[in-house]
Amino acid sequence: LPIAFRMTNESSLREILRIAQVTGYRGIQVDMRFIAELAQEKSIDYVKELFSSYNITPEGWHVGDFWRLDESQYKQGIEELPLLAQISADLQCQRAYIWMPNWSDERDYAENFKWHVKRLCPIADIFKDYNLCLALEWQGTKTERVGHKYEFIHNMKAAEELVGEISRNNVGLLLDSWHIYAGHDSMEDIKKLNTEVLYVHICDAPEGDIDQMPDLVREAPGTTGQIDLMGFLRNLHEIGYNGPVEPSIPLIPPGSPLKNKNLEESARFNSQALDQLFHQAGIEP
Repeated sequence: LPIAFRMTNESSLREILRIAQVTGYRGIQVDMRFIAELAQEKSIDYVKELFSSYNITPEGWHVGDFWRLDESQYKQGIEELPLLAQISADLQCQRAYIWMPNWSDERDYAENFKWHVKRLCPIADIFKDYNLCLALEWQGTKTERVGHKYEFIHNMKAAEELVGEISRNNVGLLLDSWHIYAGHDSMEDIKKLNTEVLYVHICDAPEGDIDQMPDLVREAPGTTGQIDLMGFLRNLHEIGYNGPVEPSIPLIPPGSPLKNKNLEESARFNSQALDQLFHQAGIEP
């Protein structure tokens, strides 16, 4: 299900699971902090049975933003991470991700690169103890970095260099069709990667100059044809990717077919759009 679907209590989790089930999804992204609270309140077996009763699997989770905050918040986040990793492992949910701003007002590129390695290696090491992997998502969107003092990673090659410097076999990339398009990478570049793809976000783009577009306003997969999503899926298939492909549409532009749809209607629209894309690409979803 799209990442905007949030879990706040057991009732909302059940509703998300119901929507996922009736609209054709096999798995969902979860809020692992909420899931951990539920597991502690009830039990891990209770959580497993809840997912199983809807025939839905927890596919992945966002690690959070603590890793890029001040030192005390970073240390607190690191201290809390083993519990989340244990719950994730118990649920056989082996993928988590972070996203990296493509700018900094404090550190130049080289300093920021080293800072990211220093901050992310401990997360990867904790995850390795629980057989989890960490996917790194970069921002390709130009409007995000304009106006800031320093630029940072905003294309696939630079993101791959960071993964290489981290040098952990459980760290790879999250590929988002939007950021590949916004960063002026080619879908063919996917086949040249020496880094494992661990997670995938997919969406289309509004018509217009991508260099002028805000980061979060996106279109449902395949609705505008601005992004080569069939090439995206075919190249992922060619390199052997078999993980989740998750719609990522934080904000809906005017005129979008998703406008004024409720959660269930949006989920169904995206599910059908993805099924159609996979069919057109000649891939079994």
